[in-house]
Amino acid sequence: MMTLRLLLTLTTFCVMLTLPSVGWKAAAGPRERQAVIRRAGGGADISAGQDKDKPEGTEDPVQCLQESDSDIDWNTNGDPPVVRVMLEFENICKRPVSCKVTVQSGYRPTGAAKGDYSGWGVRDMLSFKFSLAPEETRRFLTTLFWDKPKGTTPQLRIPSVDPARHRELMECTFVEAEPAGR
Repeated sequence: MMTLRLLLTLTTFCVMLTLPSVGWKAAAGPRERQAVIRRAGGGADISAGQDKDKPEGTEDPVQCLQESDSDIDWNTNGDPPVVRVMLEFENICKRPVSCKVTVQSGYRPTGAAKGDYSGWGVRDMLSFKFSLAPEETRRFLTTLFWDKPKGTTPQLRIPSVDPARHRELMECTFVEAEPAGR
């Protein structure tokens, strides 16, 4: 175990030594890191299909919200069992937005088809209300309880601007920018 940890530490250190030559230190967020990796000749584009420069006349403020990072950790040994969720959203528009994002843990019948939530049972949920200035990023952390009644599969419902991914759990409106100095 100690050998593996040492190997990972040395590997990380070596990678950090080689990446500054392609601008790694200036690459603070996931999008910037991806750009640096692409310039270095590797990696996949996690933002494929996402237009950074949305038209100023965007009518749907939900389109301004982009999930820039996420992490989900299911704890199956807890009593009760919990799932830890980290979501990070960025406003990719030139106008400030105010949003409410709801995350649900629950279950649905094990044999349900993909996308069929007709038998969905909510176990726990939490809503985040927040405002984002243009190009601002905010990270949210939560822990939700989950359950697995007989014949069901536990799942999360996390919203996305993609209509196929629970967009009904995300509401956004455009807001006026706050005056400077506040």
